Amino acid sequence: MLIRTRSKRVKEVGVFIEARRMARHFTQAKLAKRIGIAQSTLSKHEKGSRGNFSPSVLRKLAHELKCHMDELSIPLPSHQHAPSQPKRGQLIKKLRQNIHQNEKSSSNLLGHTIRAGRNELGISIRELARRLNVGKSFVGQIELGQIPLSTNDALVQRLADVLRLNLAQLQSMRPHRRLKQVHNRQNPLSQFLIKRRLELHLIQTVVASRAGISPAVVVDVEKGRRPLTRDLLKRIARALHTKIPENLIPPDTP
Repeated sequence: MLIRTRSKRVKEVGVFIEARRMARHFTQAKLAKRIGIAQSTLSKHEKGSRGNFSPSVLRKLAHELKCHMDELSIPLPSHQHAPSQPKRGQLIKKLRQNIHQNEKSSSNLLGHTIRAGRNELGISIRELARRLNVGKSFVGQIELGQIPLSTNDALVQRLADVLRLNLAQLQSMRPHRRLKQVHNRQNPLSQFLIKRRLELHLIQTVVASRAGISPAVVVDVEKGRRPLTRDLLKRIARALHTKIPENLIPPDTP
């Protein structure tokens, strides 16, 4: 029977710690500070070049990562082997996915991402609120998932700018808007434009910028309350990388 070497066990535990830390949205520096060790020490543990933690540090680490202590030190079955370097990233990704599925739903992924981005930049909730020109409690509610930002396009844009996050990724984390309630109020052309914009995960300000028009114009067009011209529709269609069906364009459009 094969006997796992200590070094192989340490590497497996290191991969687990890294995956768990990333799923909890901790930087190495932040987690190291919380458990009372140097960041370089934690880095060595994650890379599998350092052995067990002291009992006191192990307890703190298990608490911060929300796992059992034996998950951080128990040897894997003898027939398994430590992941080779090329597969390390794949294993971390798989572990993170499992952690997300077991600990939380994706409904608050946006809030967790915003908190992680803020922590990465060392920005307090108060400072982020000041930069966004909103209240501190409002930012706290966003991070807790109590405010999904499903309609506030401008604020999502500012969050992406301030936290240096990818706007498209933030858009994909937002709950899908329900068009069912507005179908009766909007004409087919408006419905077509809104559906296409949401498919591309674009906010109205981005569409306006691409089309070279004011965001207010995009809002009015989507709500069906602005006089249309073919030139305006052509600009919006180009911004949305689509072609508007001729039957949706009012026949009297100049």
